[in-house]
Amino acid sequence: MAEHGEIKVVEIKKPIKISPTDQKIIQELLINSRIPASELGKLVHLVPASVGNHIESLIKEGIINQFLIIPNLIKSGYKIWFVLIDIPSEDQESCIKSLLKYPSTLSILKTAGRYSLIVGFTGKDISSLDKGLSIISKSVKVRDFIILPVKEMAFEPYRLFERVKNKEDHKTFEESKPLTKEDKLILRMLSGNARENIVNISKETKLPAETIIYRLKKLKERGIIERFFTNINIFSFGFQGYVLMIKTLNRENQNEIFDFIKNHPRTNGQYMLESSWNILTVLVVKDATELKSFIDDMQKKFSKDILSYETIQILSQELYDPFPKGLLN
Repeated sequence: MAEHGEIKVVEIKKPIKISPTDQKIIQELLINSRIPASELGKLVHLVPASVGNHIESLIKEGIINQFLIIPNLIKSGYKIWFVLIDIPSEDQESCIKSLLKYPSTLSILKTAGRYSLIVGFTGKDISSLDKGLSIISKSVKVRDFIILPVKEMAFEPYRLFERVKNKEDHKTFEESKPLTKEDKLILRMLSGNARENIVNISKETKLPAETIIYRLKKLKERGIIERFFTNINIFSFGFQGYVLMIKTLNRENQNEIFDFIKNHPRTNGQYMLESSWNILTVLVVKDATELKSFIDDMQKKFSKDILSYETIQILSQELYDPFPKGLLN
């Protein structure tokens, strides 16, 4: 299994076939990576030990990359920027290597088309973005780039398979407050493995189990923790990923389009932007036909509201660290 934030994607020559039971396990873990083995076992008709064996096999096969905690960084008082970069293909690896060392790097995607990389940065202020851009410019020759500041984010995970239960999350958030020392200790532990049990978290943080359970509950109620998510290697069983960017005709219709994007089963992470582009999301689809179906559906619903859109194919995920270590020090 990959280390904290690091993605190790093995080249897949032939898509892996997974059983209906594994499909059910994967989908429940996408919705909540901390679901107890006992509860998951009831849903898929397995004893907890067998559930653990299935999960270990999915990790060994390279299907499960990470168990993640997904924070709402905007609600936590941080800023997010996505940077689309065009650099020579021969410089990609050196650029990625430099960015992996930067503690404010949120994500790195290799992409096809006029932009070769999409990099996410986060931090308390613009200096985190400036340092990230400086790292890129010093390591490679940048031919073109655009910066997309995020003003609002959500995280409704995609649905690859049918869920065993039709239970939807209903979120009501309390007023956001600064993270406490205890919050950061707990988040630091969970950022490495969102399925870490309370006993081990208590042992490492020296916090009572009751405190940890209470702090996690409050972090979810405040919207700091969006959800517990499982990062899946979608390429391993034949799915494709695309970044979708949308320009709306005016700001009045953004919320309606954003809600459509957020509630669609094929989108993974949704961002409202402060730029000429207004919305960004990641699409997970089986093939180009399903991608076209999504676009057609979107165009049909919002033909008068969307000025333009662009899709960028994802070739690989080099890094996904939703709570970079630089934020928790």
